[in-house]
Amino acid sequence: ALDAPRFRWQADRLFGLETEFGDSMAAELRLRGHHIMPLVEAGQLYYGGGQIIMRDLESGVYIGGSEKRNDGVAIAF
Repeated sequence: ALDAPRFRWQADRLFGLETEFGDSMAAELRLRGHHIMPLVEAGQLYYGGGQIIMRDLESGVYIGGSEKRNDGVAIAF
């Protein structure tokens, strides 16, 4: 979920989309009356950031991750 493509509302009906949405999604949104900025690579518009820690209840193992838009990293010690 952290790496899923994101969009960002800018103002009124103006939205920024990451390139992973593709031109067909941008075209469909334009047909529905939205104004779409040129598609941008992940991280070029500010979307916030996320990191995650999950514990497997059966094994007790912790799993961590950081999304591709940030410079974070999951480290265990």
